[in-house]
Amino acid sequence: MRSILAVFSFFFAIILFAQSESKIRIIHADLNLGRKVNDEQLRILKGSVHVLKDTINMYCDSAFYYESRDKIELMGDVYIDNGVRKLFAKKIDYYPEEDLAECFWNVKASGKNDSLFSQRLIYNLKTEEASATTDVYLWSKSDNAIILGDKAYFNNNDNYFRVTGNSHFIQLDSTTKDSFEVRALKLEYFSDTLKYVIATDSVRITKGNFKAYSDTAWYYLKSEIAWLRGKPIVWVDNSELTGNQIKAEFDSTEIKNINIYENAFAKTLNDSLKNEYNILKGRTIELLMEDEKPKLIIARKNASSTYYLTEESEKGINHSTSDSIYVYFKAGELDSIEIIGGAEGTYFPESYKGAKTFGE
Repeated sequence: MRSILAVFSFFFAIILFAQSESKIRIIHADLNLGRKVNDEQLRILKGSVHVLKDTINMYCDSAFYYESRDKIELMGDVYIDNGVRKLFAKKIDYYPEEDLAECFWNVKASGKNDSLFSQRLIYNLKTEEASATTDVYLWSKSDNAIILGDKAYFNNNDNYFRVTGNSHFIQLDSTTKDSFEVRALKLEYFSDTLKYVIATDSVRITKGNFKAYSDTAWYYLKSEIAWLRGKPIVWVDNSELTGNQIKAEFDSTEIKNINIYENAFAKTLNDSLKNEYNILKGRTIELLMEDEKPKLIIARKNASSTYYLTEESEKGINHSTSDSIYVYFKAGELDSIEIIGGAEGTYFPESYKGAKTFGE
């Protein structure tokens, strides 16, 4: 008789639970108890708990339903699946009316193309929006990329992810150890068809021997193109490049081309012992790379250059101004200079001791 009453009580509790405004159904629990704690009705479920709300399945070791607060505490290896994203955590507070899950400790929110990790996550299962704090990082399977930060906002429907504080984007390279990395105070990742990252404030980019600083940067993952704006400066091989705006193109393993727009300036180390630098200026400068070494640098519009050259076995300084200047390299070393359109130049042999006044 006692066992019959226990079974009846169990199913009666299921019916009551299902008839609440939250439409919660208990699919399974090894133990089902009803108690009043501080004048609040409490439903306790323990052992292989499975609870269903609409199409949201919830699994855990134990659950506590607070009727007046319409809140379920899910404890111990918690797993929630709404058909779009799976949530894993040690503890989740679920609010049925809002479809809101507040997750704690070793949190993982896994979708079809990505997984979001943190120590605390608030996830809205209706709107597919989330905010996360502490040890936050997003792993994008489709882009082979990781994004880390102190705080994050995620919108699954808009394919949008934002991190702030110690923000770090890494696009892993399976063929080399030189992954593409961006660090900034804020990073925004758009995983839609364009697939791009916007970095803001104190931006630092590295890829092999390519290093760059700027105020803001855009990186397009499919085309592997980075745009730097706001006092951009780039270092590649022995060259330092600056301008109003810089575009860098990659081919997964190395830098291909660098384009500098407006107030373009390139400084290349000629002799570190003598502190000598070859200088190239223009409205625009294009740097073409081969095997991570400069192959050709082109300065256009009001171009000028100051290069250390060898003339008939004697070294000297050559200064030129022109519409366009082409500087050719072999194995990364200066080979020749071609001056095109309205050229003017001055050459000073190394033995010359007078004043070097260019352009006269």
